[in-house]
Amino acid sequence: MRKSFIISIYLFATATAVSAQDFRLADSLLQTGDYALAAVEYERCHYCAGSRDVSLAALRQKAQCYKHLQRYDLAASTFERCAATYADHIQIALCHYLSGHYSRVVETAQ
Repeated sequence: MRKSFIISIYLFATATAVSAQDFRLADSLLQTGDYALAAVEYERCHYCAGSRDVSLAALRQKAQCYKHLQRYDLAASTFERCAATYADHIQIALCHYLSGHYSRVVETAQ
């Protein structure tokens, strides 16, 4: 409970718009292997994004963090939030396959 409260404060603390170059903290966390914190930071970037493109880029990076953590169910649901291209649908199908939801793979492929 306390952890989710702290994350909520962190996500809502910033009121400024985020641009693509403001991914620096999240990218550095991703590079150092702190995937869980990087996912939270990318969610903050998505929440504060000033444009749709920045928002989608943040969600895609968040999904990549979940893939590194082998949380394929969370990766699939995050990719579903930003599915705008054919490559996104392939990633969704792959994540469903890796998480063992084979029926969802077929649904995604159709």
